Amino acid sequence: QFNGDQFVAKAYDSKVGTLAPTNKLFTLSGDHLSFAAFKKAEDRNSGILRFYNSSNETQKAVITLDSSFKNAYITNLAEDREEILKIIDNRIELSVGKKKIVTIELEK
Repeated sequence: QFNGDQFVAKAYDSKVGTLAPTNKLFTLSGDHLSFAAFKKAEDRNSGILRFYNSSNETQKAVITLDSSFKNAYITNLAEDREEILKIIDNRIELSVGKKKIVTIELEK
């Protein structure tokens, strides 16, 4: 289930130091791929991940997910499901066309 507090950004006073990454919902890996957004879906109780390929060549994307995600779908910008994605070992791998925006719905 997605609760409103899972998607809230909070501002704190800045401090000097390092903080180990914990409780990641996902990581996005791939050359020339840029994260754009992660938000609650408009009409479903799921999350929407959006990123894009800024290059003039097709790139491979690897998305490593928190183990709580059970289903993933390619959607259009209106969040209509277009394709079921396979999650294997908490990972999604896909090719991203040149200058393409990708929208993925992640469902727990």
